[in-house]
Amino acid sequence: MTGVQTCALPILRKDELGTLEPGKWADYVVLNKDYFSVPTEEAYTVYPVLTAVAGKPVFWRSDFAAENGQQPVGPQLKYANIPKSDPSGAK
Repeated sequence: MTGVQTCALPILRKDELGTLEPGKWADYVVLNKDYFSVPTEEAYTVYPVLTAVAGKPVFWRSDFAAENGQQPVGPQLKYANIPKSDPSGAK
């Protein structure tokens, strides 16, 4: 049994939590890059483009939202610590 499944048991919500499957709640983050393939010295260039809580988006970066036919959600920030060539870099 995984840690997430184990955590769902004590609160008696394993029908809603613990695994990713239809009908269950999901909290997740989509990043702009594969965090595990970025060199350590470039880890600061990884940032969230989508955050969902209970399966509902609470944050969509404007560029990622537009690519997916959605409206931006949440605060839209320009990050100063990423390369200016990145769409979210400070201008």
